[in-house]
This record gives sequence, structure tokens and C-alpha cells, in this order.
Amino acid sequence: MERTRSKGLLEALKERTAPLPIYGAGLEGKIIGYSMLYDVSVVFEHPEGPLTWGSDYPLNWEYYDIDLTGDYDRDRQTILGYIDADDVPWAEQDSTGAQIPRPDCEANMRGWLSSKYDFDADPGQIDGWFGGTSQYAPGLLILDALGEKVTKMEWVAGWSWVVQDARSWGWEIIRVESQALQSGFTLQKTDLGGPASSVPAVEFTGSVAVLNAFLELAGLPFVLRESQGTG
Repeated sequence: MERTRSKGLLEALKERTAPLPIYGAGLEGKIIGYSMLYDVSVVFEHPEGPLTWGSDYPLNWEYYDIDLTGDYDRDRQTILGYIDADDVPWAEQDSTGAQIPRPDCEANMRGWLSSKYDFDADPGQIDGWFGGTSQYAPGLLILDALGEKVTKMEWVAGWSWVVQDARSWGWEIIRVESQALQSGFTLQKTDLGGPASSVPAVEFTGSVAVLNAFLELAGLPFVLRESQGTG
């Protein structure tokens, strides 16, 4: 079965010419609404028009990350390694733990696998699954991508003399890194949720100009603004 995933935010931004403006220490996008196209979504304000990004609830087989074979007995055994038989309607067992034969057991199992995971029955899991689908998504993506990019930049900077075309790029990286050290540049993950919720985000301190230089060098489609009033 093919996994059903919505288009990633970075992929969606590749279809736009202008970067997505972000704001504040959380590197947040400005949300102007939500979309009915997805189970969980945000609509960002973007210079080229509203940008919708969202996800649907995962199917049960996706949520539990089950590798299916197509063989009923093997798939049933795999599933029951994740889930108690009492929690799925198609896995009825007698007092000895043996399966109660039903003519529609396999059809019911396949139907359950292809149904969306019931977050209403397990609301504590929704933050963990969709916590990144929020105004804080840009910051989280920057945090994930920038570390890898900076590592590659440092390597190019160190060997820029080898490739003529890379020489100026390498010196530019060294300049930006020097500015970052001088401005007390930090970018770290945090959680803004309460005791019973999780809201993953990032916390940035340092120069707006330095972060934007890093974003440009890394090819990340974001630009940090001083305030939301600056556009």
C-alpha cells in the first residue's frame, strides 16, 4: 500500500518565487486561516497569495507503520503484535486466545487498515503526530535543515581553493559564520505546550541579517522580518 502524505511545506514553497516571511524568535509564519481540504492545516500569508499546507489523519496501517504482506494470517499476526486483540473488532478471540472464525474477518481487517486512525479516541497522540503543522513549522524546518547545510558549507569553505567557482562562496560562508559568533547566534528546539500537550517550536536569538544570510546560502525559502508590519 502506498503511503498518503501531503506535499511538504518546502516542496510547496519551491513553486513560489518569493520566500515565505517569518517573524519573531519562534521564526513563525503568519497564519491567516485554515483549510477544509485537510484534517489538520494552516494557511500562511505569502507575498504571492495564501499558501495552504496541511495533512490528513494517517490510515491505521500508516499510523502503526505496519509492513503488509497481503497474506491474512501473517498480516493479522503482525498487527496483533502492535495492538491488543480486544481493541480491534475483527480480531475476536475465545477464552483460550484462539481466533473466533468469521467469514468477514479478513474484509473487516482490510477495512480497518484502510480507515483513518481515530484520534478522537486517543487525543493525546494528535500533538505528537501533527505538532509541526502550525505557525512554527518554518522554524522547525530551518532547524532541521540548517545544521546539515552549515556542515556542508564549512566543508566547502575549507576546500574552496580547490574549485575556482566555490572560492567566493566559501569566503562568504566564513564571513557569515564570523558574524554569527559575534551576534550570539543560537537556534534551538523548544516546546510551548502545557502539561498535557506538545507544541514543538524553535527559539532564535541573534542578528536578523545573519540568519537571513544563512537562509540564503542554504537555499531555504524563508526570510526573517523584523516585525509583521514590515511585510
